[in-house]
Amino acid sequence: MQYTKPHLSFEDQADRLIQRGLIVRDKQQLIQILKQVSYYRLSAYWYPFREKDEQGKIKDNLCTEITLERVWDHYRFDRRLRVLFVDAIERIEIALRTQLVYLYTEKHSPFDYVKPSSFPTWKYCEDKIKKIEEQAGIKNGSCTERCRHECIKHFFKKYGDSHQHLPLWMFSEISDFGFTSLFFEHAGRDIQTEIAKEWAVTPEVLRSWMRSLNTLRNTCAHHGRLWNNVWGTPPKLPPWHSQRGWYARYSLEKRQWILPQNNKSIQPSFAQDRTAMLLFICRYLLKKIIPCTEWPKRMENLFSDFSNKGIDFPNMGFSNSEWQKHPIWKNSITSI
Repeated sequence: MQYTKPHLSFEDQADRLIQRGLIVRDKQQLIQILKQVSYYRLSAYWYPFREKDEQGKIKDNLCTEITLERVWDHYRFDRRLRVLFVDAIERIEIALRTQLVYLYTEKHSPFDYVKPSSFPTWKYCEDKIKKIEEQAGIKNGSCTERCRHECIKHFFKKYGDSHQHLPLWMFSEISDFGFTSLFFEHAGRDIQTEIAKEWAVTPEVLRSWMRSLNTLRNTCAHHGRLWNNVWGTPPKLPPWHSQRGWYARYSLEKRQWILPQNNKSIQPSFAQDRTAMLLFICRYLLKKIIPCTEWPKRMENLFSDFSNKGIDFPNMGFSNSEWQKHPIWKNSITSI
């Protein structure tokens, strides 16, 4: 089948949305929004409000009473959510990077990371390092015209006769989260265990979290949708006997979260493949890294600001509206 959808002017795009049932009080406002945010991009935010036929197939028309304001509020909420996630991931990434560099160089030369023998199971490690160096303006142990880092220029001017690569603590500052998470994944078991112990989880769980947060970070960097996204690889959780809080269930009768007393039919408090779980992972790690962080309060304020805007919060994976009283959110310092 050939793709035959034609180019539409902004005014034609607005007319099409109105024809499909979007309630618009001011057509010019809709046109201005479509000029800021493309029709295709914005369609992800009205997609959940499209009608379904008797067989459950999604139709083009929108459900009744879906307004431009409601769709736009979902978009604005998602944009602010990305900003807060980026803030959290920055702190987590830098903390992980700091621990990795410290522990690795405690046991190895700061230049050992470039040796193929250092990470025998890490495919394309050398290619990854080379790509990061080239992006920073480093080639064959010297700076190219592309290099804008004075510290790198100084290093190769002073030590370039003996070293073709930066020491790990310098290289880590030009690397990305993808490299950091892979470095952690292929670091020795002793290093993984020490970092995981600091954050009161197992190495397996922490490796899983870093993979998930790297995916989240990349999505944020490309301005992708977070609000109702379904994440392909759900993060692992600590076992229930060590941290029961992750498996708490909300009791409508008692109006509080109840911790499981055994492992019979336990389920995570929130959907593991939804954004709510990533929200709780960031909260947990930030509390370990920066106990006095105000990040949870800023996240709560975001939800409060949009509490009367008709945002479909359950689509984020929250099992109920009392998530801010969840034991992991309230207190993630102690094992519960």
